[in-house]
Amino acid sequence: MKWLYVVVSIGLSFLGGCDQIRDLTSSSNKQESNASASAPAPAQTERTYTFSAPPRESYEDGMKQYGAIADYLSRVTGKKIEYVHQTNWISYLQGIKQGDYDIVFDGPHFNAWRNRYLNHEPIARIDFPCADTERAAGKCKTFKPEWFMVYREGTDTSRLSGRTFCLHAPPNFGTLSLMHTKFPDPAHQPHIKEMKGWLKMVKAVRDNTNECEFTVSRMKHIKSADPAGQVLAYESFDAFVQQGFTMRRDLPADMRAKIAAALLSEKSGQATAAFHKRLVSDKHALQGYKDSSDYDKPFDILAQQYLVPWALFKYSAVAMR
Repeated sequence: MKWLYVVVSIGLSFLGGCDQIRDLTSSSNKQESNASASAPAPAQTERTYTFSAPPRESYEDGMKQYGAIADYLSRVTGKKIEYVHQTNWISYLQGIKQGDYDIVFDGPHFNAWRNRYLNHEPIARIDFPCADTERAAGKCKTFKPEWFMVYREGTDTSRLSGRTFCLHAPPNFGTLSLMHTKFPDPAHQPHIKEMKGWLKMVKAVRDNTNECEFTVSRMKHIKSADPAGQVLAYESFDAFVQQGFTMRRDLPADMRAKIAAALLSEKSGQATAAFHKRLVSDKHALQGYKDSSDYDKPFDILAQQYLVPWALFKYSAVAMR
């Protein structure tokens, strides 16, 4: 009942002060009316724009990687752009759906959702470098890294339903794409143990810990956990375009142009070194992109595996593309 005591106390304090407030009101109103005639109009505060990314890092790592991007874009645009750190998927998705974020970096499934249904436009994605002349000639090669199902050598893979998969919580794209490809039948599903960290999950399968029989990963984590290739086995189940940036279409035109130019410039790698070190390897770069058929399957996976089951999206809606 402590909360009730606090509420009653606040109420009594307010009632006790009403007489004093009433005595001060008339004189206060006179002072305000005299002051309002000569007081200047309040200054317009400039809008703060928001940049966000999925809840995958600690606050410290998020600020180091994405906070630097917000600072960089603030400098080049002359606008106040602030990184908003996420702690869980529900609030992240809710913020996207409500239009709380002006600029976002995340996976291809979310890119497609925002670009087609939430009034966003593509800016840049992690891709193979491509010169302007190659792009004009339509000769740019698209970076589509493979996703692998990972298990120990000798593991029986003839039956996957009911087996233990250590995976990131949905709507992580690795998890959703595996479920979409390997488990299309709702009656035959795996036992999922949620974990965080690609390398951590691959090592758990390698070491046969946490009951992890299978996981999903990219090749770099497999090679890192088992460089000699003596313990782990794996099989590719699909390949998709990489993560990218999108921004709201209703941002000022000059601001949108400056953001796109800044992310695609060579200075971007220097100004956002922590982000590039983690996500953009030496063989890749941030490149401009357009929504295309490459995003049809990532969006379909997001819709069928997550948005529709959780009633976050009306699948019969008409896309903008």
